[in-house]
Amino acid sequence: MRMHPTFTRVHQRSYDVFVGEGEASLEDLLTAFSVDPMEAEDAFEQFHPRELRRDLQQFASVSRVSFAWAIETVSQWASVQKSADDALQSIVSYSKELGVWCACQVARDSLRNARGRESGPLLAIVAAERWVAGQGSEKNCVDAAAEAEWRANSIGVSQMRDCLLSASSAAYAASGRFAKDSAKESVRLCARRAAGSFFTGVQSSEWLGYFNGELRRLCSVVADACFSFPVIP
Repeated sequence: MRMHPTFTRVHQRSYDVFVGEGEASLEDLLTAFSVDPMEAEDAFEQFHPRELRRDLQQFASVSRVSFAWAIETVSQWASVQKSADDALQSIVSYSKELGVWCACQVARDSLRNARGRESGPLLAIVAAERWVAGQGSEKNCVDAAAEAEWRANSIGVSQMRDCLLSASSAAYAASGRFAKDSAKESVRLCARRAAGSFFTGVQSSEWLGYFNGELRRLCSVVADACFSFPVIP
């Protein structure tokens, strides 16, 4: 049976039923991935899409291969998005652990723009990565995020400041410090601070073009990050 040309683990028949002709949302795409293509039409008619959605743990309970293919599908989806901030928000809504992990790799990517020996960004990133791997606590994330934020606020406008704030946002996404949708807002800020770290100066139309281009490039960082996700069933 024919597979989708971009999302190579998703049957075209299931994709046509659950996604259709518009842009694929991550949740709809993963629903299409999970449904038997021979039963797609019946499932669509009989069940609400929420009833058919599976999280990563449920894919893992089927098999390691199912889990790996779900991760691959998320990666393929991220690679064709237009902006990393939107991509991260969708991923963290689906799986907080995977979304935080991807945000950490975006923050890490921004470190190539940093100058100096400031350790704050890396400490915040590592705290969040350890939380994802089950080796750290939310308190560790809060403390590291707050420290990076404090250091950022103590220096002027610079690439390092954006790197610090990107890393701080990644750690805050893990911490659950704020209200219900805080993880979504935190990963959004992580991506936007990372994108802004490549250039400091007056925000002009030229700057905005580079900024949006950087957000698009960071989608590839998010896509690659999926394959290094340390939570393996």
